[in-house]
Amino acid sequence: MKKLIIGSLALFASGAVMADGSPWIGTPGSTSINISNVLQSADELYVGSEDGDLPDDLKLRTQWLSIGHVVSDDLVVDIKLGYAESEFLDSNADSGSTDSSVGLTWRLRDEFLADSWLPSVAVRGAVNIAGAYSEGELPSIGDGASGAETSIIVGKVFNNVFAASSELGYRYRDSGVDDDIFVNINAYAQVNDQFSASLGYHQISASGDLDIGGQGFTGDFTEVAEDVRVVDFGLTYEFQSRINVTASYGEVIGGRNTAKSEISAISVGYTF
Repeated sequence: MKKLIIGSLALFASGAVMADGSPWIGTPGSTSINISNVLQSADELYVGSEDGDLPDDLKLRTQWLSIGHVVSDDLVVDIKLGYAESEFLDSNADSGSTDSSVGLTWRLRDEFLADSWLPSVAVRGAVNIAGAYSEGELPSIGDGASGAETSIIVGKVFNNVFAASSELGYRYRDSGVDDDIFVNINAYAQVNDQFSASLGYHQISASGDLDIGGQGFTGDFTEVAEDVRVVDFGLTYEFQSRINVTASYGEVIGGRNTAKSEISAISVGYTF
C-alpha cells in the first residue's frame, strides 16, 4: 500500500522555502537542506470505503532528507530520499530505503515582479524511484513502483501575514500500481518574525477500482485502489535566517483502502 507522509509547508515568505510543491523560489545559488522524522500510527483501516478495525496498531517511522538548490531566478532542482521502518502485530514488519525522487520546478510567473493581482505560477516535474523493501503486504513501506509526475502550482502572498498555495498533479506509476491524481491546498500565516503556521489539505485519488477483499483481490496490496484525504497543521520557529524547526500533526479524514493514520512530524531546515 502507498504510505502517505505529510509534513508542514510553513515559512511561506522565507527565501529558503523548498521548491517541492511551492511556487515561491529562493535566492539563486542558495541550497536548502531539510531533515524530518515522521511517525504514522493507525488502529483502523478503510476496507474499500468502509471502516474496519486492525488487530494491532500499524506504525511507520520515516526519516527524510530533502535537498533543494535554486539554479536561477525561475528554476529549482530538488532531491528527496529516506529510510523507514514499519511495525505490525508486535513485530518489525518491514524496513528499508523509501521511494526517492528527483524534481525540477520552473516558475512561469512571479507575482512580485508583475504589476498585477495575479498569483505566482510554477510547474514541476519529477522522477520517482522505488525503494528497497518488501512490497505487497499491509505493513509494507511502499508499493515498489517507480514512475514520474507533473503538477501545476499556484500561490499568492496577500500581505505580510497571510498566503495560500494550491497544487494539482498527475503521478504515473509502473509495476501495475494505479496512477494517481493529487491535490495539495495550503494556507499560511506569519505570526511574528520567528513564528509561522500552516494549515493544509491533501488528497490522492487512484485510477483503479479494486478494493481490499473485493472481487479480484489476491492479497497483493499494491493492486488495490488507494485514495486518501489528509488535513494537517504545522508550526515553524525560525531561530536565524538560515535555521528553522517545524512541528506538524495530521490525520487521515477519509479514503479508500488506506490506513486511518495519525501523522506527527518534526523537521529541521538549514539554508546556505
